[in-house]
Amino acid sequence: YQPHAGIVDLGSLPYPNLDDFPFLGSNIRKYTESNLFFSKQFIPIAASRWCVNKCSFCFDSINQQDYRIRRVESVIDEIISQSKKYKSESFCLCDSTLNINLAWLERFCELIIKKDIRVRFKFVHLCPKRLSFKLLNKMRRAGFERIDYGVESFSNKLLKNICKYNDVNEMKKILIDTGRNEIKASSGLIYNLPGQKKED
Repeated sequence: YQPHAGIVDLGSLPYPNLDDFPFLGSNIRKYTESNLFFSKQFIPIAASRWCVNKCSFCFDSINQQDYRIRRVESVIDEIISQSKKYKSESFCLCDSTLNINLAWLERFCELIIKKDIRVRFKFVHLCPKRLSFKLLNKMRRAGFERIDYGVESFSNKLLKNICKYNDVNEMKKILIDTGRNEIKASSGLIYNLPGQKKED
């Protein structure tokens, strides 16, 4: 048995055909009753595959060696094309962790700003570490409106138990800086983690 190596050049893939997704005006059933995502014409897009982190609770941790990310220009070309085709400026970035490569993320924002692309990122998932106020400000100017952070816990001990080596004080600062840049922030918390006590 040899595991599938995967497609190395993600930019070689065709853009997804979303014709049957429940955008506004569609006569097919909406995916969510809350009307949070697709019913608002959010276009899903992915810049990368897998994740380099080794969080013990996450399925992406089994393939961190296969992490790869598209060229910035390739992702921006897809945004322009899909936005024009589906008549929407709103996108949902479906990556496990988009800020693994900070240089990539910064260049992505800079090109969007430079090209004056009208885009609104309604959702992106980030790891709450190594995010400066300056970069968050650049993300806001590039159209990022909401960031979902993988916090999981505000206990350094519990984070270490699940192989997530974030610092609680750094996470809190990033959450505050996100709000100061007028970006909405949400986070996931996991209860009953190994070793968790009431005070945690």
